[in-house]
Amino acid sequence: MALVHDMAESIVGDLTPQDRISKEEKYTLENNAFQEILTTLGPNSQVRDKIHSLWKEYEEGSTKEAQIVKDIDKFEMIFQAYEYEVDQNRPKQLQEFFDGTKGWIFSRIDIFLTSEFKELAQRLVEIRERNDPI
Repeated sequence: MALVHDMAESIVGDLTPQDRISKEEKYTLENNAFQEILTTLGPNSQVRDKIHSLWKEYEEGSTKEAQIVKDIDKFEMIFQAYEYEVDQNRPKQLQEFFDGTKGWIFSRIDIFLTSEFKELAQRLVEIRERNDPI
């Protein structure tokens, strides 16, 4: 499911809030890209149907697996941002990036759908606040 989710991004790119694209427009761009990919698999393909089903499940967040994959996607972004701060020896210096995402990255743990990722994100926030390297 995680790989299927990233398939559309291989065409449109990994769109972020800094791109200033609405959720609806992002969905439309990714959906169009995904439909383009599906057409390469032929009209009567079981593989195509399974890939489409996984993508729809992810987009709807209709299963625990989809929610976990969505959380992994979000957590990877905040973890990578934190790594940039640490690697560049610039503690909390990427605040403009976080502000560009309307502050949700490190201030809204509630964006995570699962308790496991809420806890992981909270721990990362605490580490960042203490300026601890990972």
